[in-house]
Amino acid sequence: MGLWDKLRQIKVNRAGVSHDQDVEGADTSDPMEGYTEIVASEIVDEKTCGRCAGNDEHEYTSMAEARDDYPDGGYRHCENPSGCRGTLVLMKDGN
Repeated sequence: MGLWDKLRQIKVNRAGVSHDQDVEGADTSDPMEGYTEIVASEIVDEKTCGRCAGNDEHEYTSMAEARDDYPDGGYRHCENPSGCRGTLVLMKDGN
């Protein structure tokens, strides 16, 4: 299962639920936690903006920090009018 599939699952599990309440039987665990390495991966070519190129291979120290930079699948500070092509690479020990 890829990163964006996991994010979709989180959205589905949280749909209609505020932070102060839980739906009975809903999975409240965060499948995005527990990774030992979180690295930005940008496609670097002539279409890559300077901000994305500068963030390529950036190692994040927490999932919260990574989510802040990649809230919707692309780098928050991307300047490419066509949209960001970057993503996060998540690794657990032994993978």
